[in-house]
Amino acid sequence: MLIQRIKISNYKTYLSLDLDLTVDDDRPIILIGGANGGGKTTLFEAISGALYGLKIENKEHFMELLNQGALNTAKPEISLQITFVGKVLGQQQKYILKRVYQLNPQGKPLESVSLNMNGNMYVYGTMTAPKDRVKAEQEINKIIKANLPQELSQYFLFDAMQSSELLKKNVFAQTIRDNFENVLGFKKYLQLKRAAEKLQQEWAQQRLEAEKEAQEYNELCAQKDKLTADLNTCIAEQDTKYKYLASVEVEYKRAKDGAQEASALNKKIQELASKIDDIVKRAATYAEDLKAFVDNIEIDLFLPKLASNLAQEINNILHIKEQLQKENTGAYPLETLKDVTNKIITYLKDLSLCSESVDEEQVVSHIVAIQNSTNKEDPFGYLDEAEVTALSNLVKRTGSNQFIALDRQRQELEIQLSTLDNLRSQKQTLEQTQAGGNEYLIQNYEAAQKQIEKLKSQEATLKADIQRLEKRIHQFDVQIQQEPDIKFDTLVKLKPLFEKIADSLLKKKKAQIESEMQQQLNKLLVSYKGHVAKVELSDSIEQFEDCSGLTSISFGNGVEDIGDDSFNATGFITLDIPDNVKRIGISTFGNCHQLKSLTLGRGLETIEDGAFESCEDLEEIRCKSLIPPKAYLRSFKSYLITLFVPTEAKRDYESTAPWFNFVDIRGWDFGGVNSIEKGTVNAFVSNNTVVVNGANVGDLLEVYDVAGRLVYSGTDTTISVPTKVIYIVRVAGQTFKVAL
Repeated sequence: MLIQRIKISNYKTYLSLDLDLTVDDDRPIILIGGANGGGKTTLFEAISGALYGLKIENKEHFMELLNQGALNTAKPEISLQITFVGKVLGQQQKYILKRVYQLNPQGKPLESVSLNMNGNMYVYGTMTAPKDRVKAEQEINKIIKANLPQELSQYFLFDAMQSSELLKKNVFAQTIRDNFENVLGFKKYLQLKRAAEKLQQEWAQQRLEAEKEAQEYNELCAQKDKLTADLNTCIAEQDTKYKYLASVEVEYKRAKDGAQEASALNKKIQELASKIDDIVKRAATYAEDLKAFVDNIEIDLFLPKLASNLAQEINNILHIKEQLQKENTGAYPLETLKDVTNKIITYLKDLSLCSESVDEEQVVSHIVAIQNSTNKEDPFGYLDEAEVTALSNLVKRTGSNQFIALDRQRQELEIQLSTLDNLRSQKQTLEQTQAGGNEYLIQNYEAAQKQIEKLKSQEATLKADIQRLEKRIHQFDVQIQQEPDIKFDTLVKLKPLFEKIADSLLKKKKAQIESEMQQQLNKLLVSYKGHVAKVELSDSIEQFEDCSGLTSISFGNGVEDIGDDSFNATGFITLDIPDNVKRIGISTFGNCHQLKSLTLGRGLETIEDGAFESCEDLEEIRCKSLIPPKAYLRSFKSYLITLFVPTEAKRDYESTAPWFNFVDIRGWDFGGVNSIEKGTVNAFVSNNTVVVNGANVGDLLEVYDVAGRLVYSGTDTTISVPTKVIYIVRVAGQTFKVAL
């Protein structure tokens, strides 16, 4: 199938588009580029919609798809028309397929479809009579499916951003299994293989005369049919689970990553929140301190300043008061005098030592007079005790000028406040990007994975049971064969004949596909253009269902870079990367589950991340390069395998990441220019040149790079070469390794 033209009207970002996609045979590639939102993905959606329909559900859905420029038209409609050519049953056909969508007065979406196939018209619409519509729709769908089944369309109609993900999805294997036989023309051959067996079983059933044997035979066949149905159901359930895993793979990874990083992310958010709260609290504290400073400025600053100016006078008053208090310590208060005098006179009267006529008031007055005559007069007697205490506290109080401390606090706070917006922005960003981990999605995804493993085990059990039943059924076939029957004998003889013919046709078809794949790779793939020498598919059709049909490929000498994902999920068992290859791309040989032995060439420089990921059956790696190639920890699935390296480079591998992770690193003589011999001739490096001493005049000198390519051949003993490269020097039957 080859698309020649696409016309779009009123669909999403396209008000009107008429795009000619016709190509020349020698220039078969069209590149479409544009900024994000420019309509690249919409173009692919329009192509898919033209082929398989838009499936518009309701008025709201129609309005979402309708270009805004068509809203004011009398009858807004969406129109998609695609022109393409393709071969059906060996005949070249040209198709013009058009789909138009409108709304009826009740707001219900209507569809009309027309297909012009070399002048033959097929037309139907929503309003077409059901009988006529079903017939026309079946014819159109049959034609489209013959060119490109919808299940396979996603692997042909996608933008570059989708390519790696499409190849990694498990659903790819199921899609191939569903469509491979039909698309490649294998189905009729497989039917031929099964035809003889079916005829044989049918005739055997007719020939069983014994009712018991016939019943047992029928029961065995019924059991086999049931088990086969159960097996198909089991496979279908696996397919459903694979499709579910593929549909939510991206969300699951995000959720998984989010769950793993949630703790660290929350900690960062809490740290930022703590910093923000601390700055806000510091600002509040500064505001309170500033208010207290202003409110108490008279007490804390002005009053102590005034007291310092009057300190001498106040201290004098306090000193006089203190001296008077010390000198007058013998004086008694009036109430005390009255009480003591009353007690003494009463005591004396009781002892008849004093006259009963003694007047207590006179005695007290006399004592007070005597006391006053001896006490000094207080010049500050007008000051009460509280006022004296206040004066004492005033001279003791020192000025507390907090302005300097407040100003320092202000400066520090300004610096912290300048970071507050940035801290809040960081916190908001972390909160917005916080994955958090969708536990429900994670549980469902991992549960589906476990169910797949369970279903695989069930599948293996069912296959074993079917094989057991087939053996028992075969016993009946043997019994039947013992009884002469011309028709049955003929069927028995025809069965291997049918199988032989079918196998021969399958091999012929496979060889044709291999040749076409080789031609297409050499024609289309820039990295391998003209250098793919051989492509081999598996002899077993069943292996295609695991996307492992490609078992061998040979590269020519011109391949230096094997691109990303190029041979992901292929069926290689052994793999030999030639010496001319310098780079192996990201996930290039990932998911090659059958790969057991890997040989890396002498010229390899870089092994990208995931190049051999999920190659869990890999048992050994032989790396011929004298310089450990640049690699990543995830370049290989496991390091619990044997690594063979050039003997002279073993220490280099043992000290270079990630190569030193291999538990078993062994030196190996790979032969060729990697063999280092000792002799009397000496080769060394000086000023970006290779210098050879000790060779005879006229001795042939050869310089190779580590990939085995000849760099120089001649009789000069001083050769200029590029720097930072290891070279192999051969002269006088001896070999040397030199490094610049």
